[in-house]
Amino acid sequence: MQSKSDSSQNMQLPLSQDAILDNKNHECTKKADILQSMLDSAQPVKDNDNLVYDLSSVPSDL
Repeated sequence: MQSKSDSSQNMQLPLSQDAILDNKNHECTKKADILQSMLDSAQPVKDNDNLVYDLSSVPSDL
């Protein structure tokens, strides 16, 4: 009898896990889009063979 209730609980877990992961994935995608737009508007500056981005040119509303 106990194994039946365990299996039904296990079947619910992936659904809630997936919902949590989808939410986190969506948040990460939004943050990545913001970071990408910051990089797009930043000025690349060459500094001793390193590519450095000058973020002072990024609009502060991002």
